[in-house]
Amino acid sequence: MEEVKTKIFSLFKDDVSVVILSHRNPDSDSLGSSLGLAHFLSRYTRRVAVITPNPAPRFLNYFPGIETVFDAESDLERANWAIENAEIVFCLDFGTLDRVEPLNEAVRNAGKRVVHIDHHLDFEPFAAYIYRDPAACSTSELVYRLIRQEGISPDAATCLYSGILTDTVSFKVRMTPEVHWVVADLIAAGADINKVHEGINGSYTENRLRMTGFALLNRLCVLPEYKTAYIMLTAQDAERFNLEEGDTEGLVNFTLYLEGVNFGVLMTERKDMVKMSFRSRGAFSARDFAANFEGGGHYNAAGGRSRLSPAETETKFLELLRKVKDQLQY
Repeated sequence: MEEVKTKIFSLFKDDVSVVILSHRNPDSDSLGSSLGLAHFLSRYTRRVAVITPNPAPRFLNYFPGIETVFDAESDLERANWAIENAEIVFCLDFGTLDRVEPLNEAVRNAGKRVVHIDHHLDFEPFAAYIYRDPAACSTSELVYRLIRQEGISPDAATCLYSGILTDTVSFKVRMTPEVHWVVADLIAAGADINKVHEGINGSYTENRLRMTGFALLNRLCVLPEYKTAYIMLTAQDAERFNLEEGDTEGLVNFTLYLEGVNFGVLMTERKDMVKMSFRSRGAFSARDFAANFEGGGHYNAAGGRSRLSPAETETKFLELLRKVKDQLQY
């Protein structure tokens, strides 16, 4: 890793043009790592662009520098041009190029100029420089490792702290002694932890809060024999509560608050698919189960999608659940 780090730093020079690319439906780790790196690179160049394939959800507006992020959905031609003309393209927090559609071909064509920084198990070799560790708790931790010896500004520290906080589910999973030292160092560097916690936990709209209560009361299904709980939100539910992108973020985690539940799933009906989020604890692999739904991710946290109707998706889910019943009985 140190050799790769040295090679990456050799790319930096005065006023180098840089694009930092996050994945579709950006979350706190993808934005935290991207903006944390952008704040660091500002000491080398004024030409740093952070691009997301589609807009970031409104509740992430607390990030310092969020106003500079540009989404390809608003101007695809501009986004492709930026990638094609950048001297360095950083790809952060995604393992495969399908996560950045419709920008995947531009990234593939820029291969010799691409730096890939990621912690996911899924991996596609599309970059010339790879700084990757699936054992890391987050991509924000990897960016911290990359830049820590050069000094971290308060704004960069705030971004990286937020990414680590959320990808560890508030320091509950993927924690190691090193991660605690990383967090301590970020706080010492000036991370505004009050701003982060207020942004994550104090920015619910009334509709989002009411939807959460509705989902837990009316859409939560508990299957004790499978040690599983799941929530199915329909398009009608989304319309009723006027849901925005990101409003269901974290909802799946409530399923694991139940005693005796080892596997939790959120299914959300979208225009052309059912979006699925999987969470597990212990020895059951959410990632392996997600593979049945075009998905992947981490061992205990994964995502997927179904092209079937909500009813057909639920039927398929229950059929697959029966096949892994023994794996859930620990």
